[in-house]
Amino acid sequence: MARTNSDSGLDVTGLPIGVVARDLGLSQDLLRKWEARYGFPEPGRNAHGERVYPQAQVDRLRLIKRLLDAGLRPAHVVPQGDAALRALINEQAPPSLPAEDGPIEPMFDLLREHDVPALEARLQAELLRGGLEAFVRDVAIPMTEAVGRAWSQGELDVFEEHIYTEAIGRLLRNGIAEVSHARGRPRVVLTTLPDERHGLGLLFVAAMLSQRGARCLSLGTEMPIPEIARVVRVMHADIVGLSFSSVYPHRLIGATLRELRGQLGEGPEIWAGGGGVANLQHSVRLRGVRLFTSIDDAQVALTRWSEVQAQG
Repeated sequence: MARTNSDSGLDVTGLPIGVVARDLGLSQDLLRKWEARYGFPEPGRNAHGERVYPQAQVDRLRLIKRLLDAGLRPAHVVPQGDAALRALINEQAPPSLPAEDGPIEPMFDLLREHDVPALEARLQAELLRGGLEAFVRDVAIPMTEAVGRAWSQGELDVFEEHIYTEAIGRLLRNGIAEVSHARGRPRVVLTTLPDERHGLGLLFVAAMLSQRGARCLSLGTEMPIPEIARVVRVMHADIVGLSFSSVYPHRLIGATLRELRGQLGEGPEIWAGGGGVANLQHSVRLRGVRLFTSIDDAQVALTRWSEVQAQG
C-alpha cells in the first residue's frame, strides 16, 4: 500500500499499478490507455511518481474486467460508474452451473468452501474414472466454463478462480506427462501471444493431442512471435498451437497470425483456437492456418495431419 504527498495534491492511498495489473490480469499499458482515452482510472502518484490506485477504483476495474471477459467492448464499459457496471453484469444471464446433474456442481461447492484437498481429490477421481480425454471433455472444459461465468458475475473471488486454475493445471500437467511420448508426432509447440494471459485452454489441447500420440511442448503464455519462430526451428516443430480468449482484440488476431506465418515460412502449420477466433473463420484465410471453434476441431485436424503424413 502506498500513500502520496497531500501537499502535492495527490492525497491517495492505494495499490501500485504493477500490483493492480497483475491481480486483475490487465496490462499496465492498457490501464494507461484507458486513463488517457476514457478518463478512468484516475490514479494518484506515490513519492517516486508511480501510479497508485485507491481501492474503490480497483473494485470498479474488477467489475470492468468481468464485463470484458463476458465479451463487452472497453468503450462501452470503462466510462461507466459502479451502478451502471453492476446493471450490465446482471444482464449477463447464463447460469453459473449446468442444470443437469453431474460432477460439476459438487466440485463447485468444494471450491466455494475453499476445501482445496477435497477439490483436488474429486478432480483426481474423475480423471481416473474416465481417463484423460473424457476428463478434459466432460469435466475440465465445462467446469472451467462454469468457474469463468461465476467469476464474471461476481459469484467467485479472484483468489477462488486462481485456486481452481492451479488445481486443474497441476492435474492436467501430470496427466499429460504420463501419456507423452518423447518421439511422438506431430511435434506441437503451444503458447499464446503477448497480452494473452489465458493459458488453461492450451493444457486442454495438450492433453487431448498427447493422448493421441502427439508430442506437445508448452511455452506458457505471452510468447513474442520471434521467439516462437526460433523455438519452432530449434525443436523442428510440425505445428504451432495458439489460444486466443474472447477478450483478445479481434482486430489483432488476423495481423498477428499473418506475422507469425511470415516468420515461420512454408514450414509448420498454425492451429489457433479459443473464444477469440469463434467468428473469424470467414475473415481470416491464410495458407497453413487452421481456426478451431472446439476441441473436436483439433482432433479432426490431428487425424488429417496423420493421414497426410502416412500418404507422403
